[in-house]
Amino acid sequence: NCNYMDKIVGQVNHFQYLGIMFTSNKDLITEVNQNNIRVSRISGAFIDTIWNNKYLQIEAKVCIYKTVVRYDKY
Repeated sequence: NCNYMDKIVGQVNHFQYLGIMFTSNKDLITEVNQNNIRVSRISGAFIDTIWNNKYLQIEAKVCIYKTVVRYDKY
């Protein structure tokens, strides 16, 4: 525990910040699972607007996929 602005702040095993799960034991499986859930949600939202759009070129679809769904953190 530590104090912040005269309040006691307890330690937690994990917390989510800006969509990223932070864990005290560096649990990569939890992070991978969270990323898979995020990718599924994004892909589902794009089915009608992007993937099934016959007027959008395949290069644009690939660019959107690489930018939004499969981004590199590092």
